[in-house]
Amino acid sequence: MLGGVPTGHPGADVRAAGETDVYADRARRLGLPFAPVVHLGQAGPADIAAIRHGTFAIAADGDHLAYFAPEETMLPLVGRWLRKFPEMRNRLRVATPAAIRAALVRSAAAHLADDAVDRLAARHRQHSARVVVTSPQAIGALLLCLLAAAGIYFDTIGTLVAIDLIGGMLFFRVSALRFVAAGFVDRRPLAAAAPTVSERDLPVYTILLPLYGEANVVADLIASVGALDWPQDRLDVKLLIEADDRATIAAAERAIPGPPFEIVIVPPLGPRTKPKALAFALPLARGDFITVYDAEDRPHPQQLRQAYATFARSGPDLACLQSALVIDNGDDNWLTLLFAIEYAALFDGLLPALAALGMPLPLGGTSNHFRRIVLEKVGGWDPFNVTEDADIGFRLARFGYRSATIDLPTMEDAPISIGPWFRQRSRWFKGWMQTWWSTHAIRNGWFANSDSSARSASDSSARA
Repeated sequence: MLGGVPTGHPGADVRAAGETDVYADRARRLGLPFAPVVHLGQAGPADIAAIRHGTFAIAADGDHLAYFAPEETMLPLVGRWLRKFPEMRNRLRVATPAAIRAALVRSAAAHLADDAVDRLAARHRQHSARVVVTSPQAIGALLLCLLAAAGIYFDTIGTLVAIDLIGGMLFFRVSALRFVAAGFVDRRPLAAAAPTVSERDLPVYTILLPLYGEANVVADLIASVGALDWPQDRLDVKLLIEADDRATIAAAERAIPGPPFEIVIVPPLGPRTKPKALAFALPLARGDFITVYDAEDRPHPQQLRQAYATFARSGPDLACLQSALVIDNGDDNWLTLLFAIEYAALFDGLLPALAALGMPLPLGGTSNHFRRIVLEKVGGWDPFNVTEDADIGFRLARFGYRSATIDLPTMEDAPISIGPWFRQRSRWFKGWMQTWWSTHAIRNGWFANSDSSARSASDSSARA
């Protein structure tokens, strides 16, 4: 009961009949107006619990109307309450949970956006790419350049040989790791069977779909996600769309069939990045587990089942699972063929090898599955790192958590021309430089499975 009004939670029957029709009928039976769209005005800091439940909200201006979404079993109690307090009929409106959630997000959008941008830097500043170069880093880089210049001036050949040897050793380490990874390709475990858990006991799974300029593929993406084998009333699917992307918003509104799909409008606050959109949505996620798919992704229908089975049989230190990504258009041209070969080596060899060796995983930007509680503890996605997948993979390791791989794949298409490929690779290289220079390798040291202080700090901040 919220604000004196009995509410309850929406049941699975809503998915079968259509959310709007179900709640309009409940409003009629209660003798209350039905509000298909909820307007709350500008509110203060968001009540995250209220947004996640989507059952009750009070307008911040005007007549202070109260909107609620009663469950079927609560209707007799609500009816008795209204007979006892008939004067409240003028202030009450029945709405759908999706409409209430959307209104709560809109009313607190500015606060949610500020929190998304500042959250990681405020909690774990040393892990944020917001600060590009620290004073010690700048001094160290300057001294290194001066040392190299002096070496070339006094002994050109010797200095160049030393630089060549250092580069060769680094290259050898990378090559050796890939040769080791090749030996793991045939030793990958078989797909995990689904746990013997009742459908009703399966947890809520949140699927985040960040979109920008994707109006032409929204319908296909919704169809692919809709084919996932998971109870519909246990899914929380959020399409994250920038406020100024009118075409994608319109296409999503036409394509979504209703629950469990919802559109989340991301305010145009910089930085305008995919991880900023994900950070904005993280507090709104209702699931115990979270996964991310890109616009062109086609995940295997059993992928959520395999991920949950792996989490269920593992300890709480397993924080993330990376699904295999498979290029579906490898035979289009030479570029897509090379892309397919690269992805096969990465997701069938290198990442499983790193997981088996207990090393951090440079995650892919899609189809990674997280325990939400751990994701919140480590600060979520970094809005300032354009390769958020690599960053969060290393950050999980720094906080003492493990990542692993699963083999049920997600199909996606590689760029078919040099232009999109070059822009993609440029962004990846920039993000890797951010991750290496500003957040992990240089600032904090290479590996942090032994960095118990980081995990303790995250636990303390979560309790706070």
